[in-house]
Amino acid sequence: MRETKEAVIKIEAVIMRLDQLAIVITQVDPDAISAALLLQRITFGKFKKPTKIYYCGPVDHPQNKAIFNVFDLDKIFEPMSCYKKEPIALVDSSSAKDGRLGSAEIDPKNIYPF
Repeated sequence: MRETKEAVIKIEAVIMRLDQLAIVITQVDPDAISAALLLQRITFGKFKKPTKIYYCGPVDHPQNKAIFNVFDLDKIFEPMSCYKKEPIALVDSSSAKDGRLGSAEIDPKNIYPF
């Protein structure tokens, strides 16, 4: 419980220093989608910081296509090819060197290692 509170304090401190935040998911799946949407809601809802959500690769699994279509996520999520150098939160990924990022150079800050 204490570690969770400390992580929240660290995340809040980082978000408060930013003008905006790019949220990146390397694999379009339900876990990554929900994590990105929750972080966006917290970042904008609580801190009023604009956010963009980027995804890597195609949305090709039928389950993921269905989620994207039912919730019109193509209006919220942008392909990684649209990413411009800006502060970034990498969610639901084990590495900033993930091959699915392609040539994008990112430097996320490790707030809470899992």
